[in-house]
Amino acid sequence: MFVKSYTALLVEFEALREMLLGCARTWLGAVAHEAERHGEQLLVEVGLQPRTTLLLPARLELGEAASTERTTSLAVRLVVDGAGRLLPSLDGSLDAAWLGAGRSHLSLSVRYEPAGGELDHVIDRALLHRVVEAVALRFVEGAAARLQDREETCRP
Repeated sequence: MFVKSYTALLVEFEALREMLLGCARTWLGAVAHEAERHGEQLLVEVGLQPRTTLLLPARLELGEAASTERTTSLAVRLVVDGAGRLLPSLDGSLDAAWLGAGRSHLSLSVRYEPAGGELDHVIDRALLHRVVEAVALRFVEGAAARLQDREETCRP
């Protein structure tokens, strides 16, 4: 399955590129953790997953970045471990692009495979895909908020 979420930012592309290439590892994990928590809460609220506090937090892995004069792409993988979890691991990229003077485009494009057998595919079509869309949106919104707060984003 494929999910894409995006937003526009009032941030110069050059500054956005610098924050993604220079210090994403210092703040993007917290954004991913918040998005994962949001997804788990949604799964509980719709009755697909029992409430539990014993879940291992997802792990964000950042891969290679590619950048041009007008685009930057950072490989991302949100690894969700644990037996019986419905929230799948997500694999894709966080992409930024020039959108004019003082504006940038930020998007998250991810792929995932629902766990298990045929029942999981029915659940995915009915509801889990919407939860994954909400997780992707929360991730993009969280990243956008951090990127717009330039003074705090790359501070050690």
